[in-house]
Amino acid sequence: MSASIHALISRTREDAAHIKVHCDDESDLVPTYLETMKLVTNLSLVRKQLCIDGVIKNDDISKEFHEVFKSLLDMKFELEYEIEKQQSASSFVPGSVDTEDTVLHRDSISTLQLKSTDEDEPIEALRKRLLSTRDLPSELDALPSAQIQNEQHESFQKELIDSLPSMVSSLKDQAFQFQHMLKQDATILKEASENFESSRGIFEKVNGTLSKYHREGKLGIWFYIRVILFVFLTFAFFLFLIRLIPARY
Repeated sequence: MSASIHALISRTREDAAHIKVHCDDESDLVPTYLETMKLVTNLSLVRKQLCIDGVIKNDDISKEFHEVFKSLLDMKFELEYEIEKQQSASSFVPGSVDTEDTVLHRDSISTLQLKSTDEDEPIEALRKRLLSTRDLPSELDALPSAQIQNEQHESFQKELIDSLPSMVSSLKDQAFQFQHMLKQDATILKEASENFESSRGIFEKVNGTLSKYHREGKLGIWFYIRVILFVFLTFAFFLFLIRLIPARY
């Protein structure tokens, strides 16, 4: 793309140099002026399209465009001045009569002077704007940046919309996991409550036994029986354990 643009600029510069050779020839002022206007119009249209495509943002290409465009405008203004001077000189010649060709040339020049390269902008205003914004980005140069910003916003919104289903699915999974954890906690609390109730019954029995001992002030017969039974069972267990270990090793 850049190579074709450089080739276009080089060709326009060559055409401008070829036209400049004929600028001194007073007989070819009008054709030369028409060719110059054609180059200015074509270059302006190309510049518009490149601004829309975002190519003109390149500093080197923009600088070349400004140089070639400025040289063409200078040639156009010089040709206008020469033609106006020639018309003024011919209008003061005694006995001079406007021929049909002269009238046609004058009308075409007047029409071209009022016509802008942008179709509705005066040439003088275009020249002032071009010279004042040569080193600054113009309104046309700012168009691609706004378009790029819109594309970036659309891309961001599309990515956000695409990521919403995954975010919702992730939140849903986390909610299910949290619900499952709450159910597990409820089960653990229920088991702990049941164990507490069971332990409460045992503690109540122990409390009753201790209270009875405290009221009577002595140990009952059943207490001695339980103690003797516990000692006997413990002795039998250790005896069995002592006999079992040598038998295994």
